[in-house]
Amino acid sequence: MISGKLKVGDRLPPERQLANQFKVNRATLREAIHVLQERGLVDRRNRTGTRVVGVQPSSVGAAIARFFVLNNCRHAEMHEVRMVLEP
Repeated sequence: MISGKLKVGDRLPPERQLANQFKVNRATLREAIHVLQERGLVDRRNRTGTRVVGVQPSSVGAAIARFFVLNNCRHAEMHEVRMVLEP
């Protein structure tokens, strides 16, 4: 979706195809899709597949917080991001 190839409502390719594309086993792929579902980025349903959903504004803050924690960002870097996003 970030690259623009997948749009809201698009269905993801089958698990087997994605696993081959990313060179991971299907268990790893399923876990990744589960994380995407928990974060509200995809909707997964039996028999209809996994579809891309729109990013909810409430999830943006949590995504930014995860990024800064996982990348050990400094306070000054957080301030720079706030200066760009908040106006």
